[in-house]
Amino acid sequence: MTAGADREYSRILPRFRKTYIEITNVCNRSCDFCPGTTRPPRFMDRDLFERILDQLRGFASLLHFHVMGEPLLHPEIGGFLDSCASRGYRMNVVTNGALLPGAGEALLGKSAMRQVSISLHHLSERASPAALDDYFQGIGDFIRKAGVYPGLFISLRLWNKRSRLDAAFWDDITRRIAALFSLPFSSVALCDEKNPLKLAENIWLNCAERFEWPGPDKPDLGNQGSCLGLREQIAFLADGTVIPCCLDHNGAMALGAVTSTALSDILSSPRAMAMRDGFCKGVITEDLCRKCSYRLRFGR
Repeated sequence: MTAGADREYSRILPRFRKTYIEITNVCNRSCDFCPGTTRPPRFMDRDLFERILDQLRGFASLLHFHVMGEPLLHPEIGGFLDSCASRGYRMNVVTNGALLPGAGEALLGKSAMRQVSISLHHLSERASPAALDDYFQGIGDFIRKAGVYPGLFISLRLWNKRSRLDAAFWDDITRRIAALFSLPFSSVALCDEKNPLKLAENIWLNCAERFEWPGPDKPDLGNQGSCLGLREQIAFLADGTVIPCCLDHNGAMALGAVTSTALSDILSSPRAMAMRDGFCKGVITEDLCRKCSYRLRFGR
């Protein structure tokens, strides 16, 4: 791009509020909530990760290790965080929490770390009480260690409040959370999407209804609506493919790859521009977006 074109593009494209980087699509869980991915298993290498960081300059400042996979499985996660720090990025890590007792040590003391989001909704009614005891003890141990780092936030995410069928399990999990923080069960049970609950200093519980992942087998919801994809968020898959949001788990809306094309050129491609302009105008241009019920949460 010329300098003039680059200035014009920066005026058109807002900075991304959420930027997701999938450092691996391999996971240590197989949850009924998660659709998984048909893509080959992959761990992002350090060179590709740093190329993404360099190309994101001017577009983002807050990054998330998230899309598919469990980021704590990546053996270089500590070095990746050092690369973020050297370039001035802050980082949120999204994890199912099972590996926090060991691999979580790599997150502590890293200046790039802003928040650890622990997704509790992978927990299943089929889990034994002993397994749940071990899981919450591991989370509790990590939280106590993290407490000595005042700039690090913890978010417990419970996104499977959906029907009376889950009432007993929901009560069990929320009682365990209450016990972990020495809080009355009644206060934890009040948590909902509009009212996150402060559990302790820098620690929050976020609750929400379970959502459905978009996919080719889902109902077509029409071409009217909007989304934050390519307006406020963007995502990178483990092979460097650029997608508009973290729900595109198979890369159906691949816009290009930073291994062969500059990010600025990918974002100014006709497909990307049409998608973003459509969202701004309330028109859906992509088939996967037509079958995404999550976008119904967003207005124009």
